[in-house]
Amino acid sequence: MGDDAWELSKSRALEFLAPELDRSRAGGIDPPIQALCALINDHPDFYTTSSCSGRVVLFWQRDAAAESEEQAEGDERTKAAGGGWLYITHDEPTLPELLAAAETLPASGLVVFKQEPFLLHVRCRGMEAAATLYRLARECGLRESGVAPGDFPLCAIRSSALKMDAVVGSDGAWVVSPEYLALTVRLATEKMRANLAKLGKLEQCLRAALSMHRGLSAEEGEQQGQGVLAMAPGSVKAAKTALEARGWVDKSRRTPRHAP
Repeated sequence: MGDDAWELSKSRALEFLAPELDRSRAGGIDPPIQALCALINDHPDFYTTSSCSGRVVLFWQRDAAAESEEQAEGDERTKAAGGGWLYITHDEPTLPELLAAAETLPASGLVVFKQEPFLLHVRCRGMEAAATLYRLARECGLRESGVAPGDFPLCAIRSSALKMDAVVGSDGAWVVSPEYLALTVRLATEKMRANLAKLGKLEQCLRAALSMHRGLSAEEGEQQGQGVLAMAPGSVKAAKTALEARGWVDKSRRTPRHAP
């Protein structure tokens, strides 16, 4: 696939980020991940296809045996395949908001409390760009990231380290104590804060590495010769990965280690 096909694919994808065309539940990119998505979409070799900054939800898992009865009663929540959302937030959860949203639990099925970390899918111009993004994600501790090959490979950036699931309701009633529910909300709040810290670290590393990936061709880098690159300590590892991916690290010039 050539450059024209890539540019057409990217322009079409970015059109759907407009509020009037966005079909996601949120109706747009979550505020905590907007800067990261803008950074990626501004780069000529990448564009985002989907994203979530992380969320806390109460999800109702529908009991298939009771589906027809509940539809007859007019429960709007039965319209979602497999269940529906009782509570959802991309911010820190609060127990009063959660209880208010789930004041009446569905008469059948399970209610599951979920805390989910951020997720990002990025379409890449080629495997070189995808490999660079994948390595950076791994360097930032996002170990479950991966790449799906294709004409324009898809890089999924994710981690399950900050994930939590717990059954808290069944057949119209809470099955945990108020104290347990409060503890679950507190733990989810801590995980959401850690999730935002990971998101910020990824943005910092990408901002440092992608600026280099975009700024010079390999030939231009050779012509300009050696130099000194200053950056924040937390970005050094990501920058090294990006430099190695571009073939700009001359390992033959390393200072040899001397035996003690």
